[in-house]
Amino acid sequence: MPDAGPAQQHRNLTAGMAVCPTELVQVAEGTPLALFADGLDTALYRLDPEDTTFQRVATWQGIAHALTASRTGETVAMLAGTASQPKNVHAEPPGGPLTRVSNTRPEVREIRWRGT
Repeated sequence: MPDAGPAQQHRNLTAGMAVCPTELVQVAEGTPLALFADGLDTALYRLDPEDTTFQRVATWQGIAHALTASRTGETVAMLAGTASQPKNVHAEPPGGPLTRVSNTRPEVREIRWRGT
């Protein structure tokens, strides 16, 4: 059996962060992206390969999940919604505004929710 070399140390890359990781997505031609729960909102982070820490890219109101990324990581897509907006597919360049690209619940789009 070939020598595997020095043992790699496992470590928690999110230790000490005030947010909770929910999803990690590998990018074929870039560094991994991750969604983090930030209170009742969601934040997108990118792993910095130099110091192996997560750097915040964007924050959105509400919950986002089912993150996916283009091959280069220049575009991301996810399901996102808020208390007053149903979950829909959104796409954007990381750090840009969320752009809704689906309309999964058109019947509730016209409802005036409290606080909106």
